[in-house]
Amino acid sequence: MIGIDIGNTFTKIYDLSLNPPELIHTIPTGQTLQLSSCDIIIASVNNMALNKWLTHYPNATVITRDMPWSFHIAPDVNLFTVGIDRLLAINGLSISSALVVMLGTATVLNVVIQNTFLGGAIAPGVDAMYDGLISKAPGLKNFCPTQGSHIGKTSEEAIYSGIYYTQALWIDRYNTIVGNLPIVYTGGAYNKLKDILPCGTYIPHLIAIGMQKLYSHL
Repeated sequence: MIGIDIGNTFTKIYDLSLNPPELIHTIPTGQTLQLSSCDIIIASVNNMALNKWLTHYPNATVITRDMPWSFHIAPDVNLFTVGIDRLLAINGLSISSALVVMLGTATVLNVVIQNTFLGGAIAPGVDAMYDGLISKAPGLKNFCPTQGSHIGKTSEEAIYSGIYYTQALWIDRYNTIVGNLPIVYTGGAYNKLKDILPCGTYIPHLIAIGMQKLYSHL
């Protein structure tokens, strides 16, 4: 069983027959690969990329928002505006209440209380924040974020402190507002932020675990 997670920037391909799932390929979103298995399940936040995969694998199962999720969704949540990746990350949880923090192109916070998804918050991720900054202030392009003093002594340290602590402190404050939930992290930017993030559990392939659990109920 192969799971394909089509993200905004990268597409990740997992072997879902293993427990936990194993990442076997990472490619830029928009590209496809020849896969040996015909048993394929796809999650996508990019319809154009999804259609490319379906051209090659028309019998693949496409994950939609009306799947049999292992959690409830609060009635005031507009489900049709919620990314499939968010739902899969929540589906991969092994606890009933958590702040699920997805650290990718965007930093996405998902509030789950007593097995019910209540909604959340979305902000640019660390790379998107840096790219946005230098697009408006191109003179800073020569300075790459560098960890140092909280009070940056160089432009590199100041950019790091501004961008990275914006992420960490926002997550911490947001969690205080929603009730100090256990934090579950996933996503590739975790390794950039882990030294300063609030305490939590890191599950690198949480979305793949959610796909695996979902497939077992189809």
